[in-house]
Amino acid sequence: MATCLKILIVGLITWLKICSKNTVLSITENVIPPEMKAQIDQLILEVMEKEKIPAQSLSIVKKDGSLLYNRGYGDRDVEHNLPAGPETLFAIGSATKSFTAVLVAKTLHEMYPAMGKNVLDVPIRELAPGYNFTLGDRFRSERVTFKDILAHRVCIKQEVSGLVSQAFNGTEDMVNRFRYSPEECGFRSEFSYNNGLIGMAGHILGHIANTTYADLLSEFVGQLGMTSTTVIKMSNDHENMMHRAIPYIWKGGEFVRGNSEFLKSIAPIPSGGGILTNANDMAKYMLFHLNKGKVGDVQVVPDEVMGWERTGHGGHLPPFMTSFYMYPNLGQGIFTSRSGSLVDPEGLSNAIFHIISEGEKDAAPPLSKSTHLHDCSVTKCHHYKTRHSLSTPHLHDVGVTDCHQANASPPIPPVATFLFLHALIASPRDTRISLSHILLNQAEFDQPLPLGNVLN
Repeated sequence: MATCLKILIVGLITWLKICSKNTVLSITENVIPPEMKAQIDQLILEVMEKEKIPAQSLSIVKKDGSLLYNRGYGDRDVEHNLPAGPETLFAIGSATKSFTAVLVAKTLHEMYPAMGKNVLDVPIRELAPGYNFTLGDRFRSERVTFKDILAHRVCIKQEVSGLVSQAFNGTEDMVNRFRYSPEECGFRSEFSYNNGLIGMAGHILGHIANTTYADLLSEFVGQLGMTSTTVIKMSNDHENMMHRAIPYIWKGGEFVRGNSEFLKSIAPIPSGGGILTNANDMAKYMLFHLNKGKVGDVQVVPDEVMGWERTGHGGHLPPFMTSFYMYPNLGQGIFTSRSGSLVDPEGLSNAIFHIISEGEKDAAPPLSKSTHLHDCSVTKCHHYKTRHSLSTPHLHDVGVTDCHQANASPPIPPVATFLFLHALIASPRDTRISLSHILLNQAEFDQPLPLGNVLN
């Protein structure tokens, strides 16, 4: 049977229909006018009030290097009335996976230049013969590639429960236990989200480069000038960092400080969701992608791996949630991160995008067939509805379902942006795929924990 992989791109196009009679405001000279800033501020502050969010950050960039808007809202430390700003550090959860995909492409390109882009299709056992890469069956153990892991198509059960309860004695213990994980679906047949395997990918990458994932990340973000970005460690370094956002939960009519020890549950697999960063640094990261892998005149990642219609990722490490997306065709990027709420910020990001994109009411960004997307059908259906009625015209009880489909022909190149988007490889027998809002923006852990588990 001829196989046509159907790839569902996380966050391809989600669009809020705006019911507004306001005058359209335009961006001139890459500076947001005061009226537009006021609209964005009103929107964010009202959402924060309705959803009981103590702190939130925002960064909006343009491809030419302009920082359109960059600020914080609320208090990063409620007890001491310390305000949040663009320098406030948030745990970005699964948004870390985009960094991991870039590091995989970058590091393997540097380690095996003769292989070119095909290096991502080489079995891990061939790239790292000294690494004890063993899964539950011989076929997977010998065939799994970095592309398989980063595209979530290995199809084995993930070890989330053990990770959350900190049952593993470090990263190597967790990696070794994957040999006991049962099959969830046929190899490369379906999308099967797996935090632990992304963590393993970072561990293997460190082995190949004779270093650690944390060091590879540090070198990369250093190239981008992201001076505040780091990873959560078991040593509790994050507890003493300046400008960090304190984790809070809304309980009993007030903000209650969460147990920051819970953040350490991600420490064994930092490549799966362990990055701490801020709006200042994420502005630089988004510009890196909008400029197709360049920082100044230096091509950090090959140009051929960049260039999708909309790229980004959400993240959730309770009680922090993150959303960041870039629109290459329009040359814009939006990052927002918050604490204290389990409500995904993607809908808010989309509403902000509408405000800054010069009021193209009810119109999606222009789409064209990406040269990086071949031999597949792309379908993305998504529904978003606010939990509260908001007075702002940019986000109020609006339900939207938005689908896009495209077709092309040559084979799919194993490129970083493909992995960065977390393409969902679906079963060839499926003709259309519709995933829930929660699945599209998968939390670090499949089920939200009871609040008691994250409180002192």
